[in-house]
Amino acid sequence: MEYNYLAKAVLIGDGATGKTSLMERFCHGTFSTSYLMTVGANFYSEIFEFGDNGDRLKIIYWDLAGEQQFDVVRTQFYMGTMICMAVFDLTRYITLKNLEKWLNEMYKNLEESVIPTVIIGNKIDLEIERSVSNDEATRFVNSLYDKFPEYKNMEIPYFETSAKTGENVEKTYRATAELFLKKLKESETED
Repeated sequence: MEYNYLAKAVLIGDGATGKTSLMERFCHGTFSTSYLMTVGANFYSEIFEFGDNGDRLKIIYWDLAGEQQFDVVRTQFYMGTMICMAVFDLTRYITLKNLEKWLNEMYKNLEESVIPTVIIGNKIDLEIERSVSNDEATRFVNSLYDKFPEYKNMEIPYFETSAKTGENVEKTYRATAELFLKKLKESETED
């Protein structure tokens, strides 16, 4: 299928937060209960169609390894990133706290000062094990405006998903694509 816009997105976050599972659910409609650690990066792509004007956006997703032993290799994978999907596990509070480290790592390796970013709390199907409330996650997202002042004029959406059930997965990916296209159109009109 043809497209008129192309973007690179990275999925970042600690290991075992469900980044690969979210991609598998979104792109293939599947979910596996077994955990396979991502080595380096996995790659996916999807084309989104928008509105009456026929805009088609192809996003190539780089699902980056979350384990510490891949820190050195991972830094090379950020080059050219235009969209960030930062994922944490709602059942492990530390994975939310670590997102600030992930965002710092990404921006240290990017030429851009700010790119469209969404925060995703995954595993809402594990409500009994949940250790991060919606309020805590929202406070964290709001704190990013202070830590990354470049975001002051940009929305950082927060979504809660379940790769297992598929809840909010399609909505999250679609909203992320729309966020990018909106920023792209705004920068086109500014030029």
